[in-house]
Amino acid sequence: MFKQFVAVAVLASAAGLQFGSTGLAAGALAIGTEPDRIWYGLNANSGSVRIARREAMDACTQHGPCRIEPVFWNKCMALAWQGSGHSGYGWATRDSPRQAARAALRACENRGRPCQVESARCDTTGR
Repeated sequence: MFKQFVAVAVLASAAGLQFGSTGLAAGALAIGTEPDRIWYGLNANSGSVRIARREAMDACTQHGPCRIEPVFWNKCMALAWQGSGHSGYGWATRDSPRQAARAALRACENRGRPCQVESARCDTTGR
């Protein structure tokens, strides 16, 4: 009986991860670019993937058309960009904001110009 209970709990947990449980924090990045500019919406600590995606898109589309880049859970996410007049950017998810910022800078600088961290957030409270 106990094994059946554990199996049901594991399946329910897996279903929640796949379909966006309200018990997990979720985050999303929406981004838009043109040849000489970048705009974005970054959301963290949403109750579901659907909410995270919608809130990131709502913030981003105020400035132009956007697409969702990463959706992330229980991680920190950072966005780095090349600055005004450029459209190069990089993003990364890691276990800490500092690790994410370093990885985002590397991803951005692979596009050939110096970059700066624009934003870093975690999708779990208390980080």
